[in-house]
Amino acid sequence: MINNSKPITVDETAEEILHLLKAAKAGIDFDPATLQDQAKSMQEQRMYLMRQLTASPHSPSSL
Repeated sequence: MINNSKPITVDETAEEILHLLKAAKAGIDFDPATLQDQAKSMQEQRMYLMRQLTASPHSPSSL
């Protein structure tokens, strides 16, 4: 991420842009905190859906 607290060079800016373009091309956000949040959210959704499925009076085949 570009740090605005100090002057940056053209090379640093180019590196940041290249990094962002590569991330966009790959469709991946390389921020570990974001990835961790996404994983936690997906796990919570999975747990919720499993609870709904097991609490449902309907059989899975009727869904």
